[in-house]
Amino acid sequence: MASQPVVNHPIRRSSTSPVPPTIINRITVSSPSSSPLNEKNNSIITTNNNNKESSSQSNVRLIALIPPGPNISLNDYKPIIQASIDARYYRDQDYGLNKQNPIRTRNEVILGIDEEINAETVEIIGNKLHIDIPCRVRLPYLVLQVKDTGRFCGIELGIEDKTGKHYSLFITNKTSSARITTETCSIPLELINKQWNLLRLNLADLTNRAWGVEYHMCRGVIIHASLSIARVYFESIPMEDYELPVFLRTIQNRRK
Repeated sequence: MASQPVVNHPIRRSSTSPVPPTIINRITVSSPSSSPLNEKNNSIITTNNNNKESSSQSNVRLIALIPPGPNISLNDYKPIIQASIDARYYRDQDYGLNKQNPIRTRNEVILGIDEEINAETVEIIGNKLHIDIPCRVRLPYLVLQVKDTGRFCGIELGIEDKTGKHYSLFITNKTSSARITTETCSIPLELINKQWNLLRLNLADLTNRAWGVEYHMCRGVIIHASLSIARVYFESIPMEDYELPVFLRTIQNRRK
């Protein structure tokens, strides 16, 4: 599997959308859907629910992980709470091992409102921290809106094929070329420095190209520090910003 270059594109928008605020950084791009999402139709929008697979995802078009839903603070989200607990543990552990000459390690989870995209964000800092989001999602596209912090970072995905076999897919800026084994694949990640990037991963295509098998579901998303995260969600087909529910939009939420 050859290393797939990351191409930078301006955010495409409808005729009524304002000027795009950021650069979009897409690993794979497909045609957008033709009909907008109806936020009142529960059959086509749902949120991640405690690692339980939906009885049927055939009519689901979008599953949100970060934020998990509208009017839900990240401060109350279990994966964020656990990352904060881990950060405190690592700081206490490093201090305990170096009482004579304490090392000030920066393992932190920082929540805030980003003024550029007018959205709540979480930043994880440190070489040990990660945000672990268990899920069982069959939708083939994973979208992440992340901001580069100038440090190493990565995204780890648990993949299951149609036969039930498990694989691990890593997208990271620690490597410059793709590496594949029978059960793991590492792909280089290139982000625009100090800017918000929108990554769309075609998991069905990546699974087939890496291992020659058919994608069935994603069993978990782990985001490794250091990175700022605004949105993470799955979609059935690539969608434009105006087609998304309001709490996941970028362009229409931007402060004027």
